[in-house]
Amino acid sequence: MARWLRAAPALLALWALGGCGGGSTPGFNAAQEWGRIEKQAQDLRAVRAQMDTIRGQLDRWEADPKGAGTEGLEPAPVLKERLEGLRKDKYRDAATAFWDNLTLFLDRALNDSQLKTSPEAAKAVSLFADESLALARERIREEGRYDRAVEILELALKHDPGRAALKTELEKARSYLRLTRERFDKAQTGMTMPAVRELCGTAAPAAVQERSEGGHTLTAWLYPREDGAWAVLFFQDGRLYDKSWDAQPKR
Repeated sequence: MARWLRAAPALLALWALGGCGGGSTPGFNAAQEWGRIEKQAQDLRAVRAQMDTIRGQLDRWEADPKGAGTEGLEPAPVLKERLEGLRKDKYRDAATAFWDNLTLFLDRALNDSQLKTSPEAAKAVSLFADESLALARERIREEGRYDRAVEILELALKHDPGRAALKTELEKARSYLRLTRERFDKAQTGMTMPAVRELCGTAAPAAVQERSEGGHTLTAWLYPREDGAWAVLFFQDGRLYDKSWDAQPKR
């Protein structure tokens, strides 16, 4: 996946220019290669679906850590461990295989005068956009990296400028790069963590502080503001109980 992120700008620039216009690639079976990529995309999406299921269960723990909404669920630490295991093992391997092969396929398509007009090439471009959208959302959900999401979405839009979902997601990601006073003011005491995350955005892992005190779990989410300062939101047992527009993150 890292190799794809480095190669993508050059590939998209070539695509926008119509490729290099080289001759056909001897011995390259586009239909066969595309079939393999489709299978890898299915594998990647299957793992992502497993991760999303676990995330949904963790959201229930965040929203009501001591209530009836968590009945029947595995403990949150167990779910977090399972999620991390999937991320480090199956997801990483599936994502690397998929992006590496899709990149190679697009590279050949951009440099092959026959292949670049084939149905498989068009499908590859569409799949690139679809999975770029999913990858951008992953960066936000897992890392609070709205800046990286913006980069990914901008790249995808260079060769698929008519994709409405990419435009919508890009606009949203840009709006969450910094916490606005308007969104901060809308965060009300008693809101759950998922509700605050939807309103204010995902705090970066390094900007999350948590401790146990008096039988309660206390959590602080720090957000960079538009003026370069920081705001902080405080949670007790998954519910917002205090906030401050002026905060100084620990260094």
